Amino acid sequence: MSSDYEAPNIDIGDRQTAYFYADAAGKTKTACSKYSLLMNGRGSTRHSVDLFENESRAYSRLKARGFYERGSVPDFYGVVGNIDPEAKGWQPRLKIFYDRTFPQGLDPEARPNGVLMEYIPDVHMFDLSNYTEQRARNLQRLLIKIHEVGIVHLDPYPRNMLIQGDSDRVLWIDYEIAQIFDPENSEHPRLFAAEREFIDAFMEVLGGMMRRGRFILSDSYGA
Repeated sequence: MSSDYEAPNIDIGDRQTAYFYADAAGKTKTACSKYSLLMNGRGSTRHSVDLFENESRAYSRLKARGFYERGSVPDFYGVVGNIDPEAKGWQPRLKIFYDRTFPQGLDPEARPNGVLMEYIPDVHMFDLSNYTEQRARNLQRLLIKIHEVGIVHLDPYPRNMLIQGDSDRVLWIDYEIAQIFDPENSEHPRLFAAEREFIDAFMEVLGGMMRRGRFILSDSYGA
C-alpha cells in the first residue's frame, strides 16, 4: 500500500496572499483562478476535533491514492500554517475570520492554518436542479472508493457533493470531520456501512422525487 502524500508547508508571502480572502463563516474563497485556501482555526475550543488536521490528512491520502488524477477531488498543494491575520496581504477579510474563530480572550496566541488546493471553476452543489441518475451513481461510486482507502466522510450532505458545469464530473469535498483508518484493517466498519446506507437512501429519495416530478429545496437535506 502506498504511503500518504507528504504535504509541504508553504510560505506564500505577502505578494501571493493578496489573492485570497476569508469569509465570515470561517472558510475561505479565492479570487484567483488557480488556488483555493481552506482555512481552519487550530486551537479553537469550539470543536472537539482538529479540523485542520483532519482536512489535510484526508486530502494527503486522497492525492496519494490518485483521486486528483481521476478528477474526483481538487489537487492538494500543501498547508499554510501559523498565519498572522495582521500581516500585510491578509487584510481585511482574514481578520474577520480570525475574530470570529478566536474571540478576544479565548486564545490570543492561536493562529489559523490553511489547506492550499486547486480552485475548480463552475462547480455547483448537487441538488434537484442538477440531478441525473448518472451523477447520483457517480457520487455513490466515488464515496465507496473513498471508503476503500480508509476515509469515512461523516458529513455526507449536498453541500459537500459538487457537480462541475454541465458534465457528469462529481467531487466530494470538505473532510474536516472525516475519520481516517488503515484501509486494510478498519477499526470501525459500521461507520462506513452506515454512511453508504445513508447515501443510498438519500439518492433513492431524490430519484423518486424526480420521477414523480416533485421539487423541494435542497436545504431540507442539510445544505
